[in-house]
Amino acid sequence: MMYSVGPDDRHYGNSGSRSPREAEVDLGGRRSKSWPLSWAPEAACQARRAIRLELSSSGVPAELMGTAELLVSELVANAVRHAAAPLSLSVVQTRMIRCSVEDGSAVLPKMRSSGGQDECGRGLALVDELSHRWGSYPSTHGKTTWFELEVSPGDRRP
Repeated sequence: MMYSVGPDDRHYGNSGSRSPREAEVDLGGRRSKSWPLSWAPEAACQARRAIRLELSSSGVPAELMGTAELLVSELVANAVRHAAAPLSLSVVQTRMIRCSVEDGSAVLPKMRSSGGQDECGRGLALVDELSHRWGSYPSTHGKTTWFELEVSPGDRRP
């Protein structure tokens, strides 16, 4: 299972390569797509491209699309650096955009404090600051880390 939403979700957060194969799922009016990602540094690029194409076809404004790309890139880069394969990305669109990254490690991410000279450790702080809410929970093959972006009714282009 690549994506899970429901009452059993446990929320721990604050309330140039080949194209990925994609799968589309009908969730009763919600739009959902998922992509397996390479277990390689270019996975973040694959994820940004997939989200950009999916959200632009849905009429999501460029600013919100840019935020989604940045946050997806952070979650995928964290997974490649700290977790294990397999790696996948999914997005569900309703009044919210919910992006999820599933990896093969059961270790849940933790937000760290980083100093001015630190070269890493800011990714989850960005997710925390820019998303409506985010979290992480154990999944079938490891864990899923997700975030949501709020889409107001006037935000979508025709």
